[in-house]
Amino acid sequence: MRELIPIFWTLTGSITIVAFFHVVAKLAQSPIGLALGRRIQGQLGLGEPELQTEIEALREQVGQLQHQVEEAHERLDFAERLLTQANPGAHLPQER
Repeated sequence: MRELIPIFWTLTGSITIVAFFHVVAKLAQSPIGLALGRRIQGQLGLGEPELQTEIEALREQVGQLQHQVEEAHERLDFAERLLTQANPGAHLPQER
């Protein structure tokens, strides 16, 4: 009986290892495994045309928003300059 115990554990370990590698191989071939592989290689997996179109539209919107913020900033600077020129004596009081 004592001789069967090491054989049993050897067979159990071998079957477990084979099953583990089988599951890993199946997972690597699945869409999740392929996506993980692309991610590890540095590819984002943006091959779908709908995603590319949406990303381009979002980039264009961000560019337009940046332009609007720059224009608003320029207008604010201009208004500040006009206000200080129109009333040069209206500066903040000096600290005493």
